[in-house]
Amino acid sequence: MSADAASRNRAWTRFNVVVQIVAAIVLLLAVNYFGFTHAGRWDLSRSQKFSLSGQTKLVLRELKRPVHVTVYFSRTGMSPATKLYTDVQNLLKEFVFSGRDMIFVENVDPARDLTRAREIQAKYKFGANENLLILDCDGRTRVLPIMDMADFDMSPLETGGDPRLLAFRGEEAFSNALIALLTPDGQKVMFLEGHGEPSVSVQGSPLSLWKDYIERQNAAVAGLSLASIDAVPSDCGALVIAAPQVDLQEREIDVLRRYWQNNGRLFFLLDPNASTPRLSAFLGELGIRPRNDRVLRLVRLTVAMGILREVTGEFLPKNPVTRRLVGSQIFLPGATQSLELDEVAAQVSSIALRPLIQPAEEFWGEVDYVTDENKGVRYDEGRDTGQPLYIAASASRGGVTDDRVEIESAKAIVVGSSQFALDAALAPAGLDFLMSGVVWLLDRGDLAGEVPKSMRYFSLDLTEQQLSSLFLLTMIIMPAVAILIGLVAWLRRRS
Repeated sequence: MSADAASRNRAWTRFNVVVQIVAAIVLLLAVNYFGFTHAGRWDLSRSQKFSLSGQTKLVLRELKRPVHVTVYFSRTGMSPATKLYTDVQNLLKEFVFSGRDMIFVENVDPARDLTRAREIQAKYKFGANENLLILDCDGRTRVLPIMDMADFDMSPLETGGDPRLLAFRGEEAFSNALIALLTPDGQKVMFLEGHGEPSVSVQGSPLSLWKDYIERQNAAVAGLSLASIDAVPSDCGALVIAAPQVDLQEREIDVLRRYWQNNGRLFFLLDPNASTPRLSAFLGELGIRPRNDRVLRLVRLTVAMGILREVTGEFLPKNPVTRRLVGSQIFLPGATQSLELDEVAAQVSSIALRPLIQPAEEFWGEVDYVTDENKGVRYDEGRDTGQPLYIAASASRGGVTDDRVEIESAKAIVVGSSQFALDAALAPAGLDFLMSGVVWLLDRGDLAGEVPKSMRYFSLDLTEQQLSSLFLLTMIIMPAVAILIGLVAWLRRRS
């Protein structure tokens, strides 16, 4: 090869190397720029410990002014709250990440920064030995004790042990504090009483879990009897009629009618086994008629067909109540009746109807429902109610059709079932639906969605015999099986 050719090859090689280096630098800068401007997070933990709920993200999206969070917390203290230090710090990181520069956190350790600790104590008036989160937004404050963010089992203290952490409710407590800052004037949700409904005014109410979650949304809960009043109280933000066992009197129906006409908010949970013709007629005026049927389906058993009366429902998207719950399913135990949406009557009264929950495709509304399993049922075309079948719907009057706009209007939600709301049967999907309905009735529709849940811890207590069996299985039997399989494979290859 001539000297000129060799020189050209070296020059070409140097050029290629320079181009590759420049390309690598450009690619590195592009990857870093894309990662910086399109950052994302994925929670791969089994319990989704580091994921904020849908409602929490909506609350953060509604923040118009920055929230300053002061963490007055010492990790070296003797309080059981010190067990929560890491969980609280990780939770606040998630809030800061999702808060769109609206959440600012300051950590104050009273054991290390005495000057700042005394300033905080003097400003917010609390004791030196407390562990607190202090939320301050434009002069409004909420003080959240760290101990309120978890449930502890204190019984080990009797034997000299440490308290045991049962559940961490940090996201729920912090999100509720933010809601209180967004809605400083708490509203009132009343539950109708006097017709066999579960009372929220007694200790151990069957609706206590739903009641607790309403109160955590900065809304008061109270019972209401129409026996001695002629109008729903003016401070009632929403009225819940949950599973009345006897029908309302005509006078009480008139009270509900006037409340609806005066932009009232109503939430009906029906008991299909109760006879309430006057209440059903009133619901018909809203355009939602309860049918005298039972939603059910047939399931194949070992030797025969069985009747499944517990309904699996699917949330529908085109409404402000359940659109953020689409993809999950709700389980309705007990009896469920279907609802007829009378669009013609609703249009005459300027009422907008929207279906909320539809049972799975295999269900139908059986008119000749029976309790005798031996008699059986079957779907009769033209007599029974087929799909599309609705078991929950909403009605609104006096508003606008754009769900992004909230103005004063009459609103109602009707569900053809009620047992799912009781503490004994209330599942996460049912609670999300109930709370989404309440916040929509209270004109907090932007906060309708999956509510934050408590993250429960559990311990696995094994006996000595179980530990010995586990040791034998994992340390002897499983390795021996693996060795045996390998030995068999080696012998077969040799042969």
